[in-house]
Amino acid sequence: MIAAGVSGMWPARATAALPQQVFTSVADGSVTAETPGGEQGRARVLRLRSVPAGRAYLRFRVGNLRGGVALAALRVFVTSGRAAVQVRTVAGRRWNERTLSFRTAPRPGRVVARGTVSPGWRSFDVSSAVAGP
Repeated sequence: MIAAGVSGMWPARATAALPQQVFTSVADGSVTAETPGGEQGRARVLRLRSVPAGRAYLRFRVGNLRGGVALAALRVFVTSGRAAVQVRTVAGRRWNERTLSFRTAPRPGRVVARGTVSPGWRSFDVSSAVAGP
């Protein structure tokens, strides 16, 4: 299971001066090459494996930002396993979690962050993908 959110996080000395805002995903889903036509956007848990190839999609509606973005972090909760992951934008078209499948999913775009995950909360700096007001 992966739980995710985007939040603005700043160094401790700056937290008093800058507000923190938290945004939860408005859509999510995971897809796998094993079932390219299967709709997996309705699943309650995002399951990812490296074989067969799998991807998770998360969409956030980020708005009403107060001031500039000092840091945006994607936080995910990993229940099991250890793997290298990449956080990417999606290329072009929008997607719908109800009809999301490997065949219909948008192509991955540029890499925003990368790292290794293991069980527990993990954070990725996604500031380059979040525009301020």
